[in-house]
Amino acid sequence: AAYGFELLNTGAQRSQRPIENRKGFSAGNLLGLTAGAATGVAFVASNTDYFVNLSQWSDSWGEADIRLGGVSTYLRAAYMPTIAGWDTGFGIQSFSGGTDLTAGGSDDTKGFIIDAQAQGELAGRSMGFYLSHGTADALTVANPGATDTTATAFLAKMGVTDKIHGFLAYSMFDDDNSATADNDSTTVGLHYMTAQNIKMELYRVMNSEGEDSTTFMMFAGF
Repeated sequence: AAYGFELLNTGAQRSQRPIENRKGFSAGNLLGLTAGAATGVAFVASNTDYFVNLSQWSDSWGEADIRLGGVSTYLRAAYMPTIAGWDTGFGIQSFSGGTDLTAGGSDDTKGFIIDAQAQGELAGRSMGFYLSHGTADALTVANPGATDTTATAFLAKMGVTDKIHGFLAYSMFDDDNSATADNDSTTVGLHYMTAQNIKMELYRVMNSEGEDSTTFMMFAGF
């Protein structure tokens, strides 16, 4: 739903992310609100200080799946001031309404996210900080469970050299069910920009449920 227009790097739109582990640093991705099938139209206003995206969309993709009738609403607004030489951004995302189904009823999508980022220099090194917090209502497309879900995520990224960056991310997930353990994770990694649009990334994810993993990725964009 967020694909129509996005400028921040908080994971507010799935593919715009400073590290590969999108669920490890982005509340929206962890909740499932900012990833998933969508077809729609975005109405956008923007300048150098802010942008607003109002999208009408259906939770489907592909010609055969597009449903006409009731659609969901996505509202995104962000303010992007320069503060003490740092490029910053502060935003909200709201998901509401539902898509009418041909068989009757609707697919509801309801949730809310706040996010912020700051990019600049600290002690002569490039730095980036990214924070997001959100909720997804129960029994909706992003959260088909019986309880509301809440997520908070943070990422700090530092330039070691011009081409090598280290990062640390932490995310917390709560399904508001006292009988279910929360799912938290820590991500530690490095990435090396060999050239513009070409990088290698190595990171370790440590999960509170014991689902640890190590990933090495080579990426090139054309």
